[in-house]
Amino acid sequence: MGKSISKRVISIIVIVLMSVQIVMGLTWAVMNINSVPLFSDSSEYVTLSQSFQLDEYTTILYPLFLKYITQAAQSVNISYHILVYLIQTVVSLLSIFYVVTAFTKLVRKKLTVLKRLFVTLYLFTIPFVLWMNFSVVPDAFALCAVLILGIKMTQLVFTQKNPVLLWLGAGLSYAAAALFLPAYTWICLIFIVVVLLGRLFFTRGEMTGLRKFLFKFLIPLFVTGCFLLGIRLVDVNTQTSRINGKVPPSISYSIFERVAWPYLSDNYDYFSDEVKQYVTLEETRSADMYYQNLMNQFAPNLESVASFENTPKLLRSMASAVFTHDSGRVLTKIAKSIVKYFAIPQSSLAHKFGIFDLWNDWNMTAISGTNKLVTDIYYMYSLISYGVLFCFTTVILLLVRKKDRQKRKYFRVLFTLWIVVTLWYSLTSGAPTDERYVLPVYVIWGLLGVLTLFPKVLNVKRRIITEEVEEA
Repeated sequence: MGKSISKRVISIIVIVLMSVQIVMGLTWAVMNINSVPLFSDSSEYVTLSQSFQLDEYTTILYPLFLKYITQAAQSVNISYHILVYLIQTVVSLLSIFYVVTAFTKLVRKKLTVLKRLFVTLYLFTIPFVLWMNFSVVPDAFALCAVLILGIKMTQLVFTQKNPVLLWLGAGLSYAAAALFLPAYTWICLIFIVVVLLGRLFFTRGEMTGLRKFLFKFLIPLFVTGCFLLGIRLVDVNTQTSRINGKVPPSISYSIFERVAWPYLSDNYDYFSDEVKQYVTLEETRSADMYYQNLMNQFAPNLESVASFENTPKLLRSMASAVFTHDSGRVLTKIAKSIVKYFAIPQSSLAHKFGIFDLWNDWNMTAISGTNKLVTDIYYMYSLISYGVLFCFTTVILLLVRKKDRQKRKYFRVLFTLWIVVTLWYSLTSGAPTDERYVLPVYVIWGLLGVLTLFPKVLNVKRRIITEEVEEA
């Protein structure tokens, strides 16, 4: 009796929560098929699809995609953005379905096609995942590539079948992600290297010693390096530094914006005399007001008066002064960023209640369009239902039998991706926390929750207000 009630309660709650989100998401999609969210980079990508004047912050694939989609839309007499949405949606659904299918096979649990489709629709209708598919931005395609890379690396670690094909798939996914969003050039590279090191030191098999080092680390690392070389060759031949007036990305600039913003004016008195020759107190106050001012005004102005060669040294000097005299606030801000990105669904819900500060209001303004009420209700429901599923998942993972805990190992590679994405944006960017940056974290959270809770996926024991742990 207890077993039956446990299964029934869990099944009903989970399926209802997922079904409502799916219905709300698809309803939102139908209502917004004719609108284009007002992201600033949407207009930039449309312009770039005609001029192809790319800087280091944009890569070639999405402008190229928009160019040919615009031509195709004109030939069939429909709005280009509708065709963009349809293609992005199809690619995303197929990619997520593939990831769900591959992962359920890894944990040796069979789901019918209908159940896998249901899980796919749930993950697809996570609000920011859906919204990026219904926007003219490359985030949806990049997410698909990163998810496929994640599952390919998982298969490489835990299976011995077709390693050449798996590496080919992983490499192509890496290249696609990097050529849609440039940050993924380094995020995916770090992820691959960390997984390779883990595969070398923490997996057992027939290979040992030099042979293991060669086939499990050195050769895969060489292949990854070849893909990186290809990515960089494409970038170098399609990008022009400073063509759009922005300071090119660099280690010095990343350190500066991560450490110094928005504490420049508070620490101006501690800046060196050389810095003060080129930077005024009013300029630091203006830069502190808005993050965009840092990249679009402050840093370019500094380059124009101090020279390109001298600017990195000045940026490092300001960062050093801020950290030396204001390290408490700097480290607190970094720690908060890590927490917010790591638990982005919970952080987004906390933001709604004024607990956390996210770059969320502008995103919601850009997305809402003519259906603000529907957008707000859909988003709020998803965050709350996510919270409920998270609580269920946590309880159930604590109660699983010892042998079932072995299935958690299959999440290790995706968890590594989760950590790398979190740390990258927390440590290299001073920008306010933005959900767009960490879409893979959203999907991995959802995948973990659904495959833990969905009936018959994991054979776990649950305690549902009873005196004993019942097996589901």
